[in-house]
Parts: sequence; C-alpha cells; structure tokens
Amino acid sequence: MTKCTEMTQIIRIHAGSIYHLDTEPPWWGPIKHLVKDKFCILCYGGKDLTSCNWQELNFHNKDIAVIQYSEAFEDIMFAIEDWNLKNVTLITNNLGLRSTESVSVHRFMWFEYMHTYHQENFVLEQMCHNEAVEKKFISLNGRWTVPRLFMIFGLKYRNLLDKGFVSLLPASWKPTKIINWRDSIKAVIDFVQNSSESVVIPNDGKFLENLVVDRNMKGKDTAPNIMSNVWLKDRNISEVLDGPCHFTLQPMINRSFFTVINETYTCNGDPMFFTEKTFKPMQYGHPFVLCGVPGALAKLRKLGYKTFHPFIDESYDLEVDDLTRYVKILEQIKILCELDNIQLKTFLSNVRPIAEHNYMTLRDKTNWIYNERTLD
Repeated sequence: MTKCTEMTQIIRIHAGSIYHLDTEPPWWGPIKHLVKDKFCILCYGGKDLTSCNWQELNFHNKDIAVIQYSEAFEDIMFAIEDWNLKNVTLITNNLGLRSTESVSVHRFMWFEYMHTYHQENFVLEQMCHNEAVEKKFISLNGRWTVPRLFMIFGLKYRNLLDKGFVSLLPASWKPTKIINWRDSIKAVIDFVQNSSESVVIPNDGKFLENLVVDRNMKGKDTAPNIMSNVWLKDRNISEVLDGPCHFTLQPMINRSFFTVINETYTCNGDPMFFTEKTFKPMQYGHPFVLCGVPGALAKLRKLGYKTFHPFIDESYDLEVDDLTRYVKILEQIKILCELDNIQLKTFLSNVRPIAEHNYMTLRDKTNWIYNERTLD
C-alpha cells in the first residue's frame, strides 16, 4: 500500500472511535485527485460523523473530504449541515445524493472498483455453460433483514430453498435488531400484514436455526459467518477474511446457473447503491435476478451493464410496492428453477452474450466515478 502523503491526512471513524491511517486504502487511486490536500474522513454515515470531536485533529483547517467507503447512509448530508461545514467533498456509494451549495457530491462505485481491482477472479472459462448443475441458484444473504427473511420464507414455501446455495447470518446490524427467530418471524408477519403471502411464514424456528452458519456466534459480525453451512466444506475461510470483494465463488458458480441477489437495500425509499452482492455474479458471468429498490436494474443499465429481459421477466423492477415486487421476483426464480434440460440449454445460450458483456464491462472498467447527469 502507498503511504499517506504529508499533505493528505486520513482518519477513519467507527463506533465513536477515531483511527489514523498511515497508508492509503487499496481503493484510493480513483478518488485521489478529488481529495488531495484535504482532511479526509472515512465513515459509514452521519452517525459516525457526529459521534466524536474529530475537528480538533484538523490542525491546519483544511477543507474536508468525507468518504463513505462501504455503506451509503443518507444521514451523512444532515450531519454535514449540523457541523455547519463548508466546501465539503463527499465521496459516496449512494447514487441518489445530490450536490448542494456546501457539499460537492461525487458518486464513487466502491464495490464496482474493488471487483475490477481483484482481477484474479476474472477467468472466462469459469462462466457457466454447463446444464448439468447440482443446484439451480446462489443466494448469499449476509445479515438478517425483513426483506431477506421474507424472500427466504418465500423460497421455502415454494419448495425452492433446497434448489439453491443459500446463506444467512443470525443477526442484523439495522437499528431495529432481529436477535432471534421469534422476533424475525414477527417482523415478517408485520410486513406481510395479512396478505396472501402470510402463508409463507414458517411455524418452526428450527428452520432458521439450521440455516445460519454458527449458532454460537450470538449475532457477532465476523467474516466466517458470511459462509453458509450448505457450502462451507468447499471453502478456505482464510480467503474470506480479505473481505467480501475478494473471496471466490467458483465452487458454487460451477454448480449452479444463476444468482438471486438480495441487496442490502431493497425497500422503496431506501438508498440506491450496489454492493458486492451485485458485482460478484458479474465477475463470473453469472445471470441474476436482483431484489433491490425499484429501478435498480434500470440504474445498472445506466452504469453500462445489461440485464436479462426478455429471457427473464424484469417488470418487477418497475413495481413500487415492496411486497408485490418481492413476490414477482419469487415468481421469476420459480420459473427458472423449473426449466427442463432443453429449456435450460436454450436459456443459457440466450443469456450468455449478456453475461459476457457484463463480465467484460466490469473487468475493463477504467472509471468508477459517475456524475449526476450520467445516472439521473
């Protein structure tokens, strides 16, 4: 890694603590020209920015650059206003934030860059063209959220869960924590609100307990917990410790033919941004169904990627009602899982040019910063 220059000071704020960075992060290159000679703050959102007195460290009263390097919480703009900061450069994953008189917003696709950066995963021969797959799909879900739980319940109710490599963590970092299966089921019950989808709610908590990796983790956010016991035996955990952008999915890519992406944010009104969950299947040329906020697929197309209509009915992307959108996505997953061998061969032949385009677009990217005119 490159050492920080004397003119650029970088601190990271997390959980109320300040950490001084002596070296530049591996993703620093694309934004370096935007933050040169500034006092740089790495954080997730406004809560971090207001959690401690970092201003006393800005000895030379430099202009501020705030970098949201992973998350994209929208409260960052309110925190900047609360501090009455001026001439702020904001580097963010959030594709919905706009510049103001005091804040110059630069949309940096951090996860997109990191997947281009890890070139070792770009091996064309890994792209799925084999119809003889062990499972139909991959769905790595990370921490519990209500939408992800609903999608998993929906898969189970439709007898699709066993057709995929599925993972789930035993806790959520969201403000409304889901700490056990009873709370999780209640949260999903509240979400479906006596709709016809209430039938998906399981009546046995053992279902969730058996799905998560390590029930002794007690909700701790640890890298090994990314893994599902469905496929943990195939993996070298040390590869996971380098972060979600680095570890390989090749064992499952070779044994499935599409990915179900349950993004970090999937509700109407949530921030629009994409994580490793979206770019990881592109890295392998894997077709995907994307459960994200309304318009997520349209936004990907503005980034230069292609999606899979008409071979997958992507009208769900236009649906603004969350529950209806999730059900439409489940319907597409069911259709794909029920393809016979001849239909599957035709499907893979049809989507391969799209998957190859996404693979090469991500691999060959040279710019990961997007202005408002490009994406709005």
